[in-house]
Amino acid sequence: MLKGIKAGLYAAVSASTLALAMTAPSAALPYRDDVGDEGSQAFAAEWDGVIQIYMWNRITGGINFNCTGSMINPRTVISAAHCFNSNPNEVYGLDDGPLTPIIAYGPDTFDALFNWIDTGNQFIDDRNGLTFALNVLTPEAGAFGGDGFPAGDVALLTTFDPLFTLPTYGMLFSPIPEDVFAEGVHVNMIGYGTFNPGSDTSVAGINGRRRAGENMLGFLGNFNQFFSALGQQDNAVPGGSNSQMMYWIDFDLPDRTGECERGGDPFGFSTNSIVCSDWDGSSGTFVGASELLLPGPSLDMFPGDALPNEVATAGGDSGGPLMAMNIFSNPLILGVLSGGFVDGSFQAAGQEYGSVSYYNALYAYAGWIAENNPYKYVTNTGGGDWFDETIWVQALDPNYFIYEDGEIVNGLPDGPDLETGAGAPIGTVFDSDPADFTDDGSSEPASGSSNAAATSAIDFAASGLVTNINGSGPEGRDNPGSDSSTTEESLEIAGDTDAGTQNAGPGSTGFVPDNFYGEQGVEAPRFYDVTLTADGTVTLSDAFVEIDRLAIAGEGAELTIDADADMWSLISAELLAGTLTVNGGFITRELVNWGGLVRGTGTIDLFDPNLLFGNRQLMSGAFFNVAGIVNPGLESDGGLLINGDFIQTSGGGFLVDWNDTTNSLLLVDGNVSLGGAVMVNPTDGYLPEFGDVRSVLAYSGELVGEFDAVMDLPGVLFIAPVYNDGVVSLVIDAEDFTEFANFTNPGQEALGGRLDDLRGESTGAGYESLYSIIDLLPSGPLEEGFENLLPHEGFQLRRTVASHGDVFTHALRGRMLAGAQGDSGNGSAQAMFNLMGSETGEHMTGDSLAAAARQNAGSSQPETRDLGNGFEVFFSAGLVDGSAPTTASSADATLEGGFAMAGLDYGSSLGLRLGAAVGFATSESEQALVGGGVAESRVESSQATLYASYQGDQGLQALVAASFGDHNSQARRTAVVGGVNLPVSGTLNASSWSVDAQLSYTVERGQLRLTPVAAVNFTGVTYDPADVTGSPAAFTLLTANDRYSTGRVGLDAGYRIENASFTLEPQIYVGYASRFEKADETLPGDFAGAPGTGGVLIGTGIAPEEDWVELSVGATAHLNNGLSASLAYETRTGDGRVRDLDVLMIGLRTRF
Repeated sequence: MLKGIKAGLYAAVSASTLALAMTAPSAALPYRDDVGDEGSQAFAAEWDGVIQIYMWNRITGGINFNCTGSMINPRTVISAAHCFNSNPNEVYGLDDGPLTPIIAYGPDTFDALFNWIDTGNQFIDDRNGLTFALNVLTPEAGAFGGDGFPAGDVALLTTFDPLFTLPTYGMLFSPIPEDVFAEGVHVNMIGYGTFNPGSDTSVAGINGRRRAGENMLGFLGNFNQFFSALGQQDNAVPGGSNSQMMYWIDFDLPDRTGECERGGDPFGFSTNSIVCSDWDGSSGTFVGASELLLPGPSLDMFPGDALPNEVATAGGDSGGPLMAMNIFSNPLILGVLSGGFVDGSFQAAGQEYGSVSYYNALYAYAGWIAENNPYKYVTNTGGGDWFDETIWVQALDPNYFIYEDGEIVNGLPDGPDLETGAGAPIGTVFDSDPADFTDDGSSEPASGSSNAAATSAIDFAASGLVTNINGSGPEGRDNPGSDSSTTEESLEIAGDTDAGTQNAGPGSTGFVPDNFYGEQGVEAPRFYDVTLTADGTVTLSDAFVEIDRLAIAGEGAELTIDADADMWSLISAELLAGTLTVNGGFITRELVNWGGLVRGTGTIDLFDPNLLFGNRQLMSGAFFNVAGIVNPGLESDGGLLINGDFIQTSGGGFLVDWNDTTNSLLLVDGNVSLGGAVMVNPTDGYLPEFGDVRSVLAYSGELVGEFDAVMDLPGVLFIAPVYNDGVVSLVIDAEDFTEFANFTNPGQEALGGRLDDLRGESTGAGYESLYSIIDLLPSGPLEEGFENLLPHEGFQLRRTVASHGDVFTHALRGRMLAGAQGDSGNGSAQAMFNLMGSETGEHMTGDSLAAAARQNAGSSQPETRDLGNGFEVFFSAGLVDGSAPTTASSADATLEGGFAMAGLDYGSSLGLRLGAAVGFATSESEQALVGGGVAESRVESSQATLYASYQGDQGLQALVAASFGDHNSQARRTAVVGGVNLPVSGTLNASSWSVDAQLSYTVERGQLRLTPVAAVNFTGVTYDPADVTGSPAAFTLLTANDRYSTGRVGLDAGYRIENASFTLEPQIYVGYASRFEKADETLPGDFAGAPGTGGVLIGTGIAPEEDWVELSVGATAHLNNGLSASLAYETRTGDGRVRDLDVLMIGLRTRF
């Protein structure tokens, strides 16, 4: 039906058939002489929601002036019933006619009217245009054949086009309280009617211009109360239409000098008459049975002086609003203009000053207005199918207001309408309080009662011909219904039917929101403004629905338009919250997302329906994403298409779903303006990867602006928008690890820098898989991940090689110095096992020097001196338990191990001894890494040593030794990166050499021995290339060489306890050691398969060893049979690379 109506309305006819009849060239409302016509037009500039009604006779083609009205919603005009009372309501309409009200608006409606006649275009701009009424509704009392004027003088007209560009006005459905009335109610009156200066009605004219002025509300009451007070008699004109409650104003003469008083009677009728000093001698009327009113311009019907822009009313202003300006934050319509009195009766002939006007009070018909208002504000009670009548309820119109507890609030009054029943009057009429006189309150006419003055009341409708279009519409349209049997007889309908009544108001249910344009004379139109507030999803499937406006306001409210459905929201749609899912078609003029979510794979068409159907002009609308989220459907499903412009402001968000194969895509057939944020939502298990590029927005018009912000991805990844002609793409880029991370040691930083360098190079190597794991880690887990990727097994090997070398060297040194004196009877063997030595190759420690000195001191006894050749064998073994870190950020590795060593040497009588020894050591290390990883290794070492020592006669000792070792490590490491286990394993090898030199001197005092010691060590270790493989954490260790030297000084002391079978010597050593080279520790390597050969240097961040203190305690037992046994415990402090080291050793020695 909608398409048929609009198609007929805009079919073409020739404009050459139009016959225009112009009226007076000037323009409504009588105004103060000193304000003038231009002043009254200027005062009306803000009242764009007040419209002019023309009447188009579809039979004769005549277009006449009619009345004024006000927009109370985009589809409804409120006006006066008397403007239409010459015919029944069924005569008025657009479909079958024959009378069609034209609703025109703008400062000068002639512009819109003749533009339509000339061009067929209804709309000029947002504030100038016209449409047509689909119907007219009036209360029974004010309808054709009702109680008659001014009873029920209220009318509702439904517009064919929604006039959404115009302001709408609230209505007050409570009488003005007496206290508010007493304070003064400032009102504005607006109209398109007859205009003239207050002093001269002879120059009155009418045209299409809007005028306005101001006044103070003078009186609330009905005709009976008005005339009873004026004539000072009870029940002056009781019953019927005279009981209709109305608001009244008067038109005061500025700076009046005349006086009007009660008591004079120039004709002898009554001494209670009212006579004005500036009476013209002919004007006047009876206001009671014998009381006269002889008016002049100075008549002040309702006490008060003229306001600066005071106005009256006249023909054509009927239906115009009485706007209360000072009782609420917005203007409120108190009533609609009904009329005034005949010229020369209540005001002097030819004068408007002193005249009165009366407005039907809307509160008397609040229920009728609410029930018959064609514009329905509705909401949902929950989710369900759109066509489920049980989920809809009519809401309260936001333009309905009442007084409640002294405040004006949105609401409707309780109880039935007052209609033509009497109410309490408020105000003073000339000099009398109407409440002082009896009013029977009857709405039925009283028999035999009469008042000549009441018969002088007239309505202010206008009827002058504007133009004639000879029964045809303007070019570009046919008369709607011109193909029906519209004849002159159509005007002869005898009376109204009840077809126009809509018995529905706030709280009503049992309907489905779907615009209905009415069936003239049968069923009234209905239009819907829908707001979804309740939680739940309302689904539109397999249907087309038209509404006027859509809003989604509830957080849990959602509207889903299925792929087989279409919805048209003519005026606009807005999301304050909630979700709009468009998988089918959604048509609207403007879509504004204030704070909800718009998504889907359908089409959103944006255009102005009024311009399309009223002007045959397709004007694209816009989708404004102000502070909500737009989440288009996946490209693989077609994306979301917008036919119109897309504008995202600084508060909006553009959300892109993104998986391995497709992503969200917004297609815009129009212009795009960007601001706000863009965000990525990985779906279906997708993890963002560096270098991924997706097109997310395509447009056909112009692009203005760019996204203000881009959502951060976890870790180093970030989204970089790329703006190309017609396409906006998102690229996943990455920040350097070295810039993003807070690395806690140089090794982490080295690996981070290496991955930065390697990013983007496609080698096919396993390390490339690391990016997808580590790129998304935030600070904290990221540094932990890099700690797990470090080759801790390489540093564990370094610690172990040094410790094993120390074990072998320390065991030999005591033997070499002890045997230098020959068969002393207290030869000893020393064992020291330093599994995690303080530095790689740190072979000679202070306790070994002390042990050698002690043995030398013990051999200085003359009775045991060996003066000839001799061979000796020795054996050493030991256990160790300790811990040491591999980096500054790692936990200490726990370690356990043991060793064994055997040697043979030969000593001469000259104090020189030469020998050789072999040893084997093994150790296991386990280290917990941050984040759950673990590094383990088992290292086996073998070493061969050649040594020489010299023992002088005066207590001087000297030692030189050279060692060569081979080392093998079976390493395993499970790196845990971002919760992913990456196990690697491999074999590491190293070879070592060392040279030691030592000098000591023994001083004895009885049983006490003191031996100062000085020593130096030179060490070299070569670490072979090695690979640990098994996962993306695979790593290649490159060849490395360590060279360094260490010096020591210390003091060893012993005390001999002798008996017949053995000698026992408790011993203690305290020493100080210093590293000559104070270099940082590094390990060269690279990720397995990485291009290039240089790799990176991985530092530990552990401070270089500089100085440390050594402490050893123990005892040696020398048996008389030549066998010696020793037991010792050593600890050390101050070493940054070895912590909590405890060594327990035993030794045996004998000669043959």
